[in-house]
Amino acid sequence: MKLNRQEALAELQIPEELYDELLHDLVDNTESALARLEGALGANDFDQVAALAHMIKGSAATLRVEKIRAIAEDLEADGRSNGDGTEIEKHMVELKSALEELTALIS
Repeated sequence: MKLNRQEALAELQIPEELYDELLHDLVDNTESALARLEGALGANDFDQVAALAHMIKGSAATLRVEKIRAIAEDLEADGRSNGDGTEIEKHMVELKSALEELTALIS
């Protein structure tokens, strides 16, 4: 996973320690959102799928975690189009995998 750390630090103008804390927050918040995404998918609540994916996308974009941002963008589009559950599940698996990669990278 590519992490645009220097770009993020320069654009956000924050200390590296704060950036690292925010990355850990992204992991925690995305793990929580994934659990809620599973519930939303089970209830066919595609508006909630889109809203949760949008939140993840925004956080990942701010921190320049491109892989997670791109997956969340796809997941958001799936929700907005009331996409089939198979595509949403596929993107959720991809998001879980990317989250594991990020966790390993920042640990």
